[in-house]
Amino acid sequence: MKIYVLLLPVIILVTACSHNNYRHRDHDNQRANFNLSQFDANNDGKVSRTEFLNTKLPNGRTPSETRFNRLDSNNDNHITQDEFDAMKSKRSNRNRD
Repeated sequence: MKIYVLLLPVIILVTACSHNNYRHRDHDNQRANFNLSQFDANNDGKVSRTEFLNTKLPNGRTPSETRFNRLDSNNDNHITQDEFDAMKSKRSNRNRD
């Protein structure tokens, strides 16, 4: 009986850590699967501030103004595929370190 009492917290901890790890992988996969067309409501090949801010993300939230400003590297109030890819590449490189 004593061994079960001692092992139970260990089993719970291992299970919780394992579940948390899968959750992070799912979140990373959702980010990796984003593409510009998901935000481009009028299909003109670029995303306006309005299109970006009105898009619902898979988690039910909407993107922020700050995120748009980070993506719009040339400050023309549109996000192009090149700007979008640059941010994805930057994020990917950061995750490898």
